[in-house]
Amino acid sequence: MCGISGATGAEKAGQIAFDGLKKLEYRGYDSFGVAMRTGSGIHTYKKEGKISDSKFKPMQTTEAIGHSRWATHGEVNQVNSHPHSQGSVTLVHNGTVTNYVALKRALEKEGYEFISETDSEIVAALLDEYIQEGKTPKQAIIAASSQIQGDNSFVFMIDGQEGIWAFNLGRPIRVGIADGVSYIGSDVQAFLEHTNIVNYLDKGDACYLHQEDRKYFSCYDGKEIKKEDISIDIEPSSVEKGNYAHFMQKEIFEQTSSINVSLDQDSVKMSMASDLIKYADRVFIIGSGTSHKVAMVAEYWLAKNGRIYARACASTELSSWMQFIGNESLVIAISQSGETADVISAVRGAQERGASVLALTNIARSELDEISDVTIPLQVGIEKAVASTKATTAQMAIMYQLAKMVDNELGEGLINLVDLSSGLSEQLNPNYIKHVEDMADVILKQLGYTENGNGDQIQKNSMIIIGRDILYPIALESAIKIQEVSYIHAQGFAAGELKHGPLALIEKGIPCIVLGDDDRTINEAVKARARGACILGISAQKHEVFDHWLSVPNRHDVYAIATLIPMQLLSYFLAIKQGRDPDFPRNLAKAVTVE
Repeated sequence: MCGISGATGAEKAGQIAFDGLKKLEYRGYDSFGVAMRTGSGIHTYKKEGKISDSKFKPMQTTEAIGHSRWATHGEVNQVNSHPHSQGSVTLVHNGTVTNYVALKRALEKEGYEFISETDSEIVAALLDEYIQEGKTPKQAIIAASSQIQGDNSFVFMIDGQEGIWAFNLGRPIRVGIADGVSYIGSDVQAFLEHTNIVNYLDKGDACYLHQEDRKYFSCYDGKEIKKEDISIDIEPSSVEKGNYAHFMQKEIFEQTSSINVSLDQDSVKMSMASDLIKYADRVFIIGSGTSHKVAMVAEYWLAKNGRIYARACASTELSSWMQFIGNESLVIAISQSGETADVISAVRGAQERGASVLALTNIARSELDEISDVTIPLQVGIEKAVASTKATTAQMAIMYQLAKMVDNELGEGLINLVDLSSGLSEQLNPNYIKHVEDMADVILKQLGYTENGNGDQIQKNSMIIIGRDILYPIALESAIKIQEVSYIHAQGFAAGELKHGPLALIEKGIPCIVLGDDDRTINEAVKARARGACILGISAQKHEVFDHWLSVPNRHDVYAIATLIPMQLLSYFLAIKQGRDPDFPRNLAKAVTVE
């Protein structure tokens, strides 16, 4: 969500708000809307579909708010899209109001009628009710904050009163500062091309913005709050596609440098992080989706290199292990955005039991960064494609480095990682990429993919990926990538588990991607091929069981990262060859900020 309140030079507030939404489109979309204040009142434009495909024509105005909504409550349609209005209040919202049903019933008794299925419209009515009672907007925010449950943030305008109001009850809000203009957004990218000076609203903070007038206060008692001006060091051009067809393609190629950049860490922070790991009685590594697979890779590295017993756990499942977490425990929380609701919830639960928290995130001053004891920034620049690539490999590189530090072998670890970065350049040359594209063609052919007048069609929508040891979580992550962007059902298995059930899935022609070339993995590949599978190998050495093969440089014990690169490329080609948009997969968002 985003907004702008401006004076001279900002007459196109509606267009600026709309452009800000396009900057945030990568975080998830299915519809959008913009509310613009004019002399005749607040006018709202809402529409289903992709923001960048819209022919939106803004009114001349100096104040506007907008939101790119992805479905949380109700169907994806124009009525359920933000902004929502009730009475004098027009509002946009991030998060989930967990007690919205009770609030809705109470408001209906007061005469409010609701046209959408959303929880957002209920909050607009709640604020309006307090304003109709004679409360000031500030008093209405304080009263509403005590009623609203769940992690949320809200930005709203009041008909007949200039200015924009906002309050943070657990979801991020940033305020951009410029001469004569104030910007607001859930992400600085919404206004980065206009200003890089930012104030952060912490949980429990609220603000009033009118042109360059900015007032901050507590949601709970109304006391004034002072804010620090922070300069954001991100070049606006770095978040554009440039000469690449898609952000995912660009970000895959950026891994040749992002691995090295991620190693340029504050030595004090890295020492603090390695000490937290070394002296913890129990280490839990958590993440969601791809970050959980990074946690699984880190679990192997800490065991092998650091000789540390650690447990990787999906952030949504950590609650089952809370009884084992105490004052001497460490939670390593991995999140690209630093705003993943499931990760934040798990971290807060662990902190209540006394655990220390080490965070790996790509976004400075994110909520995860703010609540953690030590944060290691990825430093790889903004990642806009929903399917994570460069952030994933940077997370792995940092965890490998920490594992080596715990074992007092940092020098060797750094040499291996620099060598790995060189190896990635070998994998991202045109000749190698053509081999990956050819493998995508083989897979689509095996799946019976055809293009016809009625749309693209796949006769078999299933494939298997196997790997042993550290390549097992790489197999799982590879399956996620294929599912996310190509919509092909892919499933990863530990190679040795193939004969314990998954072998029943093998039928003639099914693609089976084999990661690695150790004897035990090859033995499982032989079994799959004997039952009709098409075997596609990705390994350092070619084996006769492979029907098709991609080479991977054998880069010491970080070769798992090198194995992931062709799988990222393969996912990309499987998507674009079916006409899919790899940057914006259906039903998904870049930052999942609701539980």
